[in-house]
This record gives sequence, C-alpha cells and structure tokens, in this order.
Amino acid sequence: MATVLFVCAAAARRTVPQLAFDSTKGVAGSVTMPTGQTVHYTAYTKLYYVTNVEDTTYQYMNVYVPDGATQQSPIFLKNNVGGYMPSAPGSVSAGDATGMALLREYVVAIPGVRGRSSYVTIKKKKVYNGKAPAAILDLKAAVRYLRHFDSVMPGDMLPTRQR
Repeated sequence: MATVLFVCAAAARRTVPQLAFDSTKGVAGSVTMPTGQTVHYTAYTKLYYVTNVEDTTYQYMNVYVPDGATQQSPIFLKNNVGGYMPSAPGSVSAGDATGMALLREYVVAIPGVRGRSSYVTIKKKKVYNGKAPAAILDLKAAVRYLRHFDSVMPGDMLPTRQR
C-alpha cells in the first residue's frame, strides 16, 4: 500500500509541460519561387502540440507566417502522412504547395506525426508508439493547438462563418 501511495504522490508532483506559442521566438527566412518571386516569412519551429510528448522526433510542428499575413489569413495545414508511416515536420519548399500557399499569404503549418514504424527507446528496448490511430490523434492535436492559439498567432483557424 505504501508503494502505491508513493507512486501516486510522485505522479502528482510531476510537472506537465505547458503548451505555448511565443510570437517573439520567430526566425526570419525566405523562399524563392520558380517564377523568381521571393517570399519572406517568420518561422516558428519545434512547437510541441501535446503536453504529454511520447515521441520528440515527431510530435511537434513548424509554422511559417508570410510577411503580410494577418489574423484573417487562412491556415494551410500540410499533411505528409502516407501508408501509416511516420512523418517528421518539414519546412516550406518552393517546389510544392507550401511555397504556393506562402506566396498567397497563407500561414503554413506542417505537423509531424507518429506512424506504424515509430518507436522510442526505453532502457535499451524499442517501444513502438505509432500504432493506429496515433497519426490521426497527432493530427487532431495539431489542429487543436492551432485553434487554442488562434487569437495570439497570425492566421484564422476558424473561418468567420463558423464562429
């Protein structure tokens, strides 16, 4: 019984990381489109979208805010998941939809998600943490993060007609 009480007390004292978005932590960057146009943006990277991070390799997202974006700018959420495989958060590219979204002043969010081959090492042992529906849960958590910080970060997570 004493062991159970000790474990419960230790769990109660454990601090849970708080979700945060700090608008002062952005880093300036740019991407040059095939047409020669240069799009300047502010990148917010390593934004953990869950408080109980099981896999630091995948459970965060990168957000790119183009110069000129406002609170009313749409948010483009790029999903790189394929075949239930894990997907690390990426960066914007002139050669795909993320570059075009930035050019059109969309805020771009690229979340990473766990997949069927995701694992963490605990005490020198592989523990797979990407069983279905992990990818869907991670994507839902990323959307919830964007909705939670909608008022403090550029971009409009909820179109006006849905508010």
